[in-house]
Amino acid sequence: MAVFSQELQTSELGNPERALELAEQALAIRRELFGGRHPDTARSLNNVAGYTSKLGNSERALELAEQALGIRRELFGNQHPAIAISLCSTAAYLRDLGKPDKAYSRAKAAYDMQRQLLGAEHPDTLRTARLLAQIKRPGFRVPSSKKGRPARKRRKQRK
Repeated sequence: MAVFSQELQTSELGNPERALELAEQALAIRRELFGGRHPDTARSLNNVAGYTSKLGNSERALELAEQALGIRRELFGNQHPAIAISLCSTAAYLRDLGKPDKAYSRAKAAYDMQRQLLGAEHPDTLRTARLLAQIKRPGFRVPSSKKGRPARKRRKQRK
């Protein structure tokens, strides 16, 4: 399945058109191998959505991400880390489409789910916290520590 690694490499090399083409090929292969209702198919839909968004078509990206979310809900129910990832994706595309209230609602649901399932310090939870901040205040960046985590206040040492 070399097409999957080519997709990532092509994206990293700055060729989103080719990356989208490869992501669409990967989606077609996964649909053929696994069918339309499989976690890998949902992941491929999310990948195609991401490259579609990078090329400026957030509306189409949202449609694809909504499809991935639907598949994941069918497979995993409403409380699963994969659901939170899809909620974040759709929130980002809604933000890009100028729908901050809907975007914030989706991102907040993802954040709450990730805090419960993964913990407050998990990288996905922290990434969603940044998305929430960006939706609420465009241009805002969460400060991070050297380890890539948001800075926390240190407790004073007791003597």
